[in-house]
Order: sequence, then structure tokens, then C-alpha cells
Amino acid sequence: YVFDPLLESVVEAEIGDLASGDTLVFTNLGGEVRDIVDAVLEQYVRSNHDDTDLNQAYHRSKLWKEILRTHIDRSQRSFRDVAVQMRKMGCARHEVTIRAWLDDDSRIVGPRDLDSFKVIACITQDERMLERPDAFFEACNCIRSMRTRILKHIGASIVRSLGNRDAFVDPMLESAVGDVSRLACILQVAGLSEPENLSVPAHLANRPLA
Repeated sequence: YVFDPLLESVVEAEIGDLASGDTLVFTNLGGEVRDIVDAVLEQYVRSNHDDTDLNQAYHRSKLWKEILRTHIDRSQRSFRDVAVQMRKMGCARHEVTIRAWLDDDSRIVGPRDLDSFKVIACITQDERMLERPDAFFEACNCIRSMRTRILKHIGASIVRSLGNRDAFVDPMLESAVGDVSRLACILQVAGLSEPENLSVPAHLANRPLA
């Protein structure tokens, strides 16, 4: 996540797009929490436990991955096998895409098309997905929209923490999770090294070093 001062928002960026001077935003919660947006989203959902629609959307956005992952594990199929299954059903998806869907470090909420959910329901034969594949599709759209709101809110909170008290923050998010800037660890890129000239232990890759 990179803070964009012009947009006063936080945006997602690929590693290869980073430049010297960029301001990176990490979570400072420690432990297993590595994604600040996920942390804020989970806290917001917990704070709004009476919002049935939001809670169902959050649950379904996680559930479809569990269903597909369980199917792969139990049937001992590979991502390539699933890709072949989907292609035979008229929904061509590359095995790399399917792997990215289920990667714990991926920020992908879900496929952006309804057909993928329909085919996944047929492949897994999960009654919940077979009954309402559209509900899973709509749930992922809802959570994807929430993540966008959170990114903007984090950016506004950072701007305000830097002294601009007029920065507009999302009142609903602020009420539920408070000052988001306290959850953020903000670091600036001092310089970049070419990968071939850099040796970093695997457990430190893609983590802030202070």
C-alpha cells in the first residue's frame, strides 16, 4: 500500500512500480496481521454485528475460498486440474489466476464475474453456492467496495495526522474503528536496489526493515 498525497488516499501498487520517496503503509499490529485493510475491515464488521447484510457479505467473501480450497484438498486436484475443469464448463481461467484467488497473501476478494462463481459451485457441488452463486458474487463486490472505502479512509487519517485537520475521514469507519493512523506504520522508500544485487532471507522478503 502506497500513500498518494495528491489523492489523499492509499493505493495498491506492485513492487515493481515503487520509486524512491514513495510512502509505504504497513500495519503495526504485529503478530499474524499483515494487511492493514483486512485488519480495519474485520474490526468494522465486528463493530457492526447488527448489520446482517454486511456480515453475510463478509462471511460469503471468505466462504467461497474455503469451499474451493477444501474441494482441491479432498479431491487431491491441482490448480491446473481446476483450470481444466473450468475451461470444460466454458469458463476459462488460468491456473495462476486460481492460485492467486486462494493465496493467503493475495488481496483478491474474488472473481469479478458471476460465471466463475456458477462454475465453482458446479465443480465443488456445494449446496450453498449452487443455491445462490449470485449471492457470493454480490458479496465479493460489496467487500471490494468496502476495501476501497477503507483505503481512502486510511489516506485521510494519515493526512489529518500530519496536521491537516480538515481532511475528510469516513464518519462511519471512524466511529467503528477510531483513528486508523494509529494502526499504520508509515515508512518512506529511501532507495531501491536491483534484485540481482540484493540478497535477503526469505522470511524478511516484502517486510519493512527498520
